Amino acid sequence: MSGAKSRLQRLASHFIPGQAAAAAAEEEEYSHRYNYHTLSPTQFLPRAAEIEPDALAIYHRTANGKVLERSYAEMADRARGLAYYLKKHGYKRVGILCPNTPAFLESLFGIAAAGAVSI
Repeated sequence: MSGAKSRLQRLASHFIPGQAAAAAAEEEEYSHRYNYHTLSPTQFLPRAAEIEPDALAIYHRTANGKVLERSYAEMADRARGLAYYLKKHGYKRVGILCPNTPAFLESLFGIAAAGAVSI
């Protein structure tokens, strides 16, 4: 796991334009807000997995007392796998009937990534 300083530098690099972009921005009119990013299920999870892949995304205590932990990278992989399955089989509407578990959270992201609708 990396230190706090390197994590902050990595996070800040997503919000600060590069040298070439800064030079071009001085010549042209300002047209992009670097601190503005809409969050949607199809963009949030891949972005979080890219910025902090090893950060803890899921902490769940199961019914038998065991603890289930997943990082953003693992959660994104599982959601992507579900999205691939749904697209491969042509599902457009998906019903979810389960308690508030990691599978439920991953299915919300996977269904949205497949372009399907949760019902």
